[in-house]
Amino acid sequence: MAQAALNGPPVELLASSALTTDPGGAVSGIVSVLGATEITLWIKASADAASAYAHIVVNVSGEMTAPAQGDDEWYQPPIADNSPTDTLLTGSVPTGADYTGAPEWGIVKIRPLVLRTIDSDANTDEIRMAQTIKLPKGSRWMYLFAEEVGGNMTLAVKWTLHA
Repeated sequence: MAQAALNGPPVELLASSALTTDPGGAVSGIVSVLGATEITLWIKASADAASAYAHIVVNVSGEMTAPAQGDDEWYQPPIADNSPTDTLLTGSVPTGADYTGAPEWGIVKIRPLVLRTIDSDANTDEIRMAQTIKLPKGSRWMYLFAEEVGGNMTLAVKWTLHA
């Protein structure tokens, strides 16, 4: 696995491997994303069964030195549902606040991002796509892991960094 250069060509991040239902079965190495604001993942998924798809999880850290993959210093970029729910805040606002808990606030759920490929229709499907992801500010390190769902799948991922 090679380090990608800012705005350079795609380089291998996850070598082609048969996925398993265990997320620890396909894990990239840890790479530097220092100075980047976005990454593009160049995804090649090959189905070995109908109704197969992959989950791909990007993990980032802002630590000065790269944490080990098992350390509790990895975070996933967020995804927001952007469909706010009108909700009144409960309790009191802080003393001296120049706002109130009413009228309704727009509650937006945020979740860790998981990329999910489309389901395969047949065991011969070859899925190719590129996905650009905005990195959380302060990200210095990244790795990804993947798992198969619904059937066997082989996955390979290249990546590029964008300033």
